[in-house]
Parts: sequence; C-alpha cells; structure tokens
Amino acid sequence: MKKNVAANVIYASATVALCLIISVFGGLTSRNKRNDRLAAMNFKGLSIALNIYAEKHGGVFPRSGEVAGGSVPDSLIGPGMLKEYPPNPFSSKGLPIKKTDNDSMSSGDFFYERNEDKGFEYRLIGFGADGVVFEESFID
Repeated sequence: MKKNVAANVIYASATVALCLIISVFGGLTSRNKRNDRLAAMNFKGLSIALNIYAEKHGGVFPRSGEVAGGSVPDSLIGPGMLKEYPPNPFSSKGLPIKKTDNDSMSSGDFFYERNEDKGFEYRLIGFGADGVVFEESFID
C-alpha cells in the first residue's frame, strides 16, 4: 500500500511538473508570435515612413547612416513621417526599435542598408523572435 501511495505521489508530481513546463513554453511561444506580429506592424510603419521620405525628397531614400532608430532623431522623424520610433515589443522596458548591424541582430530591431550589388536599392529587414519577420527592398 505504501508503495502505491509513493508511486502515485511521484506520478502526480511528475504530471504537475510536466504541465508547468508545457504551460511556460506554450506561453512563451504565443507571446513570441504576438510580439512577432507587433514587430511586423512596426516594420511596415517604418516602410511607409521610408516611402514618405522618398516622396518628399524626389524619390530618393535616406542613406543608411541617416536612419538610426531608437531615441535618436534622424531623417525619418518629422512631419508626415514618424513622430518617434515605435516601442520594441520584445523590450521589457518599452525601448523603441533601433537599427542594428548584421552581426548583432536582436528581436524587434531592424537592419537598413544600401545594397551595393544593385546600385540604388535599399533593404529593410525586421527581426522577430526566431529570425526575420519582415523584409522589403526599395529602389530609388
């Protein structure tokens, strides 16, 4: 009888632990998916701001160095474009999205550069929980 009670306690403990693990990882997965959707919307807004900039500047998009993101005012902050960069949904502190380089890709941030192989083409790549969630090219 004592063996059955001990076995049931172990079985119940293992079941509870397994349920907790599944709920934690399941919650992270759904949170990451939600944050990926929010990040993709942020990047689409950034894409629209880039197109508005180009429209105001004779079809020419900003140079890579003119777009920084974060809290630094740059070429995309201004009337009719961005009031400020949107918050990074992956930041626990609500920090704004920012430009990153190829070597330090972080969830919720973006990469913007001139594609040297194609002359006047620019790329905007947005990163989510598991990689790229948004990618667009611009030709001026």
